Amino acid sequence: MTLNDNKLEVLNQSTYRNKAIVAQYQRRADILPGERFLFQSLKQRLQGSRLLDIGVGGGRTTAYLLDIVGQYTGIDLSHEMVDACKIRFPDRAGDFRQCDVRDMSVFEDASFDVVLFSFNGLDYIPHQGRLTALQEIRRIVKPGGLFIFSTHLTPSLKSRFAPTANPNSDNWLSDWRLRLLFHWHNLRVRDIDTTAYSLVRDASHNFRLITYYSQPETVLKQLADAGFGAVRIFENYREAEMTRGAFLTTQLNWAYFAAEA
Repeated sequence: MTLNDNKLEVLNQSTYRNKAIVAQYQRRADILPGERFLFQSLKQRLQGSRLLDIGVGGGRTTAYLLDIVGQYTGIDLSHEMVDACKIRFPDRAGDFRQCDVRDMSVFEDASFDVVLFSFNGLDYIPHQGRLTALQEIRRIVKPGGLFIFSTHLTPSLKSRFAPTANPNSDNWLSDWRLRLLFHWHNLRVRDIDTTAYSLVRDASHNFRLITYYSQPETVLKQLADAGFGAVRIFENYREAEMTRGAFLTTQLNWAYFAAEA
């Protein structure tokens, strides 16, 4: 691992084990507009399926998915998050377990019809671990199954690396302060236009997390390299599906994907 990878591992894992942050996730049950549209678009594929919810957190998506799928399993690297899920859903406590997405040997090949890794959970793993995770996910998805996930996109960083605050902001002073903090935390980040991915301290949880941002073409290449086929792309906060061309030029902060196994 590089120094950045080590730092990412330590900071991100400690963040998702923090009691206050776990409690925050335990209260969440919101399904974003883009997620809802994606789930509705894929409802026939989800109905009655055996689904694995990776990075389940505090169970944000659990109740919604239990009404659709046939068999549900939720995993998370954080013991604290798993315990929060068991407390929140006591009748389904046995459906949750601690597991590292980079080593899911507890599951046999082709175990699931659908694998979900929502809320950009894939972006809080070091680069090599991310590639390993994609291979593991491909292994446990049945042929003809689906991998649904979201990830941050590098082009959205351009505005945040701009030297001045947004003059159209509703709160110019707050925007200026956040921009200064962003620059301070990312002094060593370079060449965001040309690198395949960047590790960035964004404002998530008050700059506690290191987030993996990908170029749009990097996302598609990593999926293909892991053995996935056709990919559908969805916006995050709007109920809309994107063409491949629109995705490759998007300025969205992140997007959702449904990749065929």
